[in-house]
Amino acid sequence: MKQTSQRWSGRRRTGFTLVELLVVIGIIAVLIGILLPSLSRARKQARTVQCASQLRQLGIAVHNYASDNKGFMLPTLAWGKGDPAGPAPGASTKDDEWAWFLIAGGYVPDQNIGPSSEPSQRTIFVCPEVRSRMLASNIPAGQLGQWTASSGGTVHDGFDRRMSYFIQPGRVVDFGYGINGATFLPTQAPAQWYTFATQAVSFEGAASALRTIGSIRRSANFVLFFDGSEWNAPNNNNNRVSGARHGDFDDTKPFDTGMVNVCFVDGHVDTVSRKLLPTTDANQFFGTQAQMRDPNVAIYWNDTQLGND
Repeated sequence: MKQTSQRWSGRRRTGFTLVELLVVIGIIAVLIGILLPSLSRARKQARTVQCASQLRQLGIAVHNYASDNKGFMLPTLAWGKGDPAGPAPGASTKDDEWAWFLIAGGYVPDQNIGPSSEPSQRTIFVCPEVRSRMLASNIPAGQLGQWTASSGGTVHDGFDRRMSYFIQPGRVVDFGYGINGATFLPTQAPAQWYTFATQAVSFEGAASALRTIGSIRRSANFVLFFDGSEWNAPNNNNNRVSGARHGDFDDTKPFDTGMVNVCFVDGHVDTVSRKLLPTTDANQFFGTQAQMRDPNVAIYWNDTQLGND
């Protein structure tokens, strides 16, 4: 029987050629270049949504606080005792900020941090975009470890790290949102300062101008918290109301670019353009609606802007 056989003239291919590998690598690089910006935008959008959720939780906490305190608003801060060099004769330069009232009342969890701790990654008091930047502190610098106040650039945005003097002495809290409130007690400032959402109180028993949450008209349009820092928003130094956190920001135009998450007195949150909110012009906070930056924007900081409606 005649046997037949087949012989292969070459070896079986077991891999890619160099050219093919380079082509595949080039395609992967192009895909990465296309996808990375989208992933970056998605992560930033997720942080914006997380920030809005945190503000919403703070709004709920304020309503719970008011419900337990005869309807009164959360104070901006509380002045302490005994320092004649304070903001008014006999008043104290030491104060406990609004966050302490919510923590002490159990309306939000304690952060359980110390003066030199890493910022809590689970706190609702600090926008996720600024958890790596400390803006200010009442704690001596030597106790802060690596944390020092931010500096440089047009906008100094970040979180405050504050130690309690009176409500929970020695405890520490970080907060990175501004509150639409004043730090003055009656007779310390013109009456216009007492028409914000909230004001200060005093542990010395001095009169306060706290209002009830139910007395605030058009609560769905009246600002309570915002991306930014501290209080006394008309004392604007580019970071009291910050557009730097959520995109489209140009630090050469801090009042005209960027987006701001705002929590209103009724508890809902909107993301609004920074150019719709006041600049350093105090009339845009204090004045009538006609004096607002854009009279057609129904975002109110002060009772005067509501007119007689």
